[in-house]
Amino acid sequence: MGGDQTFKLNIPDFDKTGPAKKTSYKFSMQFRNAKAENITGLLVIAKDLATVLLQDPTIKDILKQNEYHISMDSKFQLSIKFIPKSVPVGELAESATSERTA
Repeated sequence: MGGDQTFKLNIPDFDKTGPAKKTSYKFSMQFRNAKAENITGLLVIAKDLATVLLQDPTIKDILKQNEYHISMDSKFQLSIKFIPKSVPVGELAESATSERTA
């Protein structure tokens, strides 16, 4: 996945989880190096999503490669923001040197 994506979720699916204010499902979390970074204090639904994502080997591998921010707003829109890892300057110079010598 190399770009930002937004998904409109079904509101009735959330109504089936029990009584709650619709705005109470709003959350934001970050994944860096296949770890959820700001999970403390998040809603159970957000923690459950993080757990399910990290249990899948393919998704976990994707989450290791770059940083992702996942959030849901009060309109039940789930957003996934792709944040590419920056390449350290030393690695760029090393890569350029090895390409020239090859």
